[in-house]
Amino acid sequence: MVYQYRQGSNRVKTGWIVLGIVALVLASPWLANQLNRAQDFDGADADTARKLYDSALDTGWQAAVAVQTAQTQQEWESVIDQWDQAINLLQTVKQEMGDKDGVLAQKKTEYEQYREYALQKSAQQPPAFNWEVVTELAGDKSYILVDPDTADAQLTGPLLELGADHIPKNIGYINRVLQTIGLPPIGSASQIQVQNDHQYRVSPYPAGELVLYRSQCSQSFAISDKYDCLWKITLQKP
Repeated sequence: MVYQYRQGSNRVKTGWIVLGIVALVLASPWLANQLNRAQDFDGADADTARKLYDSALDTGWQAAVAVQTAQTQQEWESVIDQWDQAINLLQTVKQEMGDKDGVLAQKKTEYEQYREYALQKSAQQPPAFNWEVVTELAGDKSYILVDPDTADAQLTGPLLELGADHIPKNIGYINRVLQTIGLPPIGSASQIQVQNDHQYRVSPYPAGELVLYRSQCSQSFAISDKYDCLWKITLQKP
């Protein structure tokens, strides 16, 4: 019962965040201008502070608009970047001019909540990847997600988070990848058995026996950017 209560509370909190973002988008440009003018700054640097504040609100406005159409991981990451920019601008104004009435702190907290929502949505999306389906000699069907033999060091494949027992633990994420390529989900991590350092067998599995193949992927040519990823998924004939 406690678990269900917490889950319900999280859904309510997320709902309020979504409503807040929608309200920010639906607010008229006239109201946004009035909010800009409502924040008054004193001193020689007042004009600079006011421009930074206006820029923060404008960037926040753009992020709120982008939320309404964001679907892919890349699009959500772009939204996160916009919230980051808006938050940093507010922080700069606060450091330079202070925040005697707490308006900047309140707006910063609001943007941080929206940013957290975008982070959650980004984490729920599988990376944008292309795949091809091939038939193995044994008749098994394989889904090739990335080519680990390519000369290009920039390989972006679905993330594998390994636990202490080397079993993939991000099952929800893996299931979203399976859904993307048209396969049924894995019920639990207990169905995954380690075959070797780079191979996992999923059994039982609704469509037969599933084999996950691990490799190293990277967002760039930097060695430090390498991470464990899925490069092939094979559905073995029953």
